[in-house]
Amino acid sequence: MHKKKKLINLIIPSLFFVSLALSIQTFFYELNKIKTSTEQSFHLRSTLIENYLKMVIVNLDVIHAHILDKSNNTLDNQTYQTIKKQIEIHGDNWSLTHPNETGYNKIYGGIFYGTKPQTLFTGDRMEEISILNENYNLFREYSKNLDDIKWLYYISAEHFIFISPKIHSEKSDFSEKLYSMPFYVNALPVNNPKRNLVITELYKDSLGKGLMITLSLPVYIKDRFRGVLSLDIGITSLNRLLTVGQSIGESLLIDPKGMVITGTLPFLIGENSQVDDSSVWFGWNENSGEIWLRKEIIHDEIYLIHKIKKWELYREAIWRSLTIWLSLALVSGLVFFSVRLQRLFQHVSDLMIRDPLTGILNRRGFIENSIHMQDLANRENTYNSFIIFDIDKFKSVNDTYGHDIGDEVITGIANLVGEHLRTYDLFARWGGEEFVILFHIDSTESIPQFTERIRSLIERTPLTSIHLPITVSGGAVLWRKDENLESCIRRADQLLYRAKNGGRNRIEINVTAN
Repeated sequence: MHKKKKLINLIIPSLFFVSLALSIQTFFYELNKIKTSTEQSFHLRSTLIENYLKMVIVNLDVIHAHILDKSNNTLDNQTYQTIKKQIEIHGDNWSLTHPNETGYNKIYGGIFYGTKPQTLFTGDRMEEISILNENYNLFREYSKNLDDIKWLYYISAEHFIFISPKIHSEKSDFSEKLYSMPFYVNALPVNNPKRNLVITELYKDSLGKGLMITLSLPVYIKDRFRGVLSLDIGITSLNRLLTVGQSIGESLLIDPKGMVITGTLPFLIGENSQVDDSSVWFGWNENSGEIWLRKEIIHDEIYLIHKIKKWELYREAIWRSLTIWLSLALVSGLVFFSVRLQRLFQHVSDLMIRDPLTGILNRRGFIENSIHMQDLANRENTYNSFIIFDIDKFKSVNDTYGHDIGDEVITGIANLVGEHLRTYDLFARWGGEEFVILFHIDSTESIPQFTERIRSLIERTPLTSIHLPITVSGGAVLWRKDENLESCIRRADQLLYRAKNGGRNRIEINVTAN
């Protein structure tokens, strides 16, 4: 009896200590589990936010590139007079809009506002207005279709702004205060000599569209600063991405000064996140009564942090230990969302290197891929042949039969030639009716046969619904080992002009390696 009691007395505290040990073990297991799951959500959020912002930046880059591309055009007198007639002057201010816009196009179409009308019709200002006017449709479509984009605008150093969507308020007159705003000042040459993208702190829109940040790119035309292209992002999409996944605590986007851009909990504009900059970037870091994670989203501009109060972490671990286990995830949905966003980003990237009419590479896509092909040829001691050709008398085709038939010709050539190329050969629409091919060869002897096959194939194949006879002229050269692409293109272009002057429907060839 005594021994039995003694055994019970021994078992009871043993069970107590075993239970205590298991409870402690479970507590720390859940504690680490919470940290691990929080890290996973944190990295997923950082990936989604990074992809979203990259997509926005890519679109801003596209608009910026279009502006620079249009700057190469010369302002002719007819365009000058057309724009001049559409400008409305109101005292010290002026405005310009497209007169025939209706419906959504009228809302999102954009409008010019400016001051100093006495100097309005100088060459530089009108040239700049003409460039933006040529990008009118691009501004309209981006401001209408991009998620959570509040304003898309260009502020000129010549005292005017082009903004989309169109402003309808008493505040629509141009204000010189724009030149003191961070989205303009931070992009100026004196503050941004490297001409990088700049991002503002969070601020409240003066026209009532809520809290936003601005991404700005300086615009230089012929190496002279002309203005700033800006895009305003609302915080709704960012807030939605900050809530993806399951975690306790608070996620914040902050700027380099530690100021909060947006977060999952209420905050004040100008509130400091109070994150210790001296701490390491990855892993869990302690700051008084909190532990947190931090990651750079955009270099030197935006950071993601996740903060958990210690008592909050311990309470959650105890709760999960007492209830044995709580399910943590919506993983399949989150992964689907991540993949979908990634595909969207990939689609946007693909649009930048593809010709929208034919689906083949455009000039940019060809240039990017040609470098890799030339590097491969140099390593393997083989060659690349560069071929440029265009459609003979294509302007008369458009003038006589219309642009629909012209488009049939272009797409027909793209499809026909593409079917007769190898998967690793490059084929692109260079612009207008011009096409280029980069053809990988082991010997220069194959170039004449290949070019003649392409030329004759186009000549004898019906490419349009009206069976219009089509021929092409071109030039083919060997891309030399020590030659850059620009030089190679110039040589091929010279041969193209020789083919045109020699009667068309022919491809001139120069396969010398030196």
